[in-house]
Amino acid sequence: MRPIGITHKSDGVELMLVHQCMSCGKISKNRIAGDDNVATLLAVFDISLNDSEAQQVMRAQGIVACVDREDVERFEHQRV
Repeated sequence: MRPIGITHKSDGVELMLVHQCMSCGKISKNRIAGDDNVATLLAVFDISLNDSEAQQVMRAQGIVACVDREDVERFEHQRV
């Protein structure tokens, strides 16, 4: 599995990491946990903004990618 983006949970508040299986291409979402590294999450977010293939895959699955960097940065303050 490789991370391809970040999305919001259906509640619109919690963030989820979007992964794609490197073998079969299956997409899955996992809640971001309190011990996840924020710098790594920001890197995934930044890369995903410029990855048109990942954006297309997420849209095809009905996943709306997070496009506001502040949402990811805010996560660090919410977990304290």
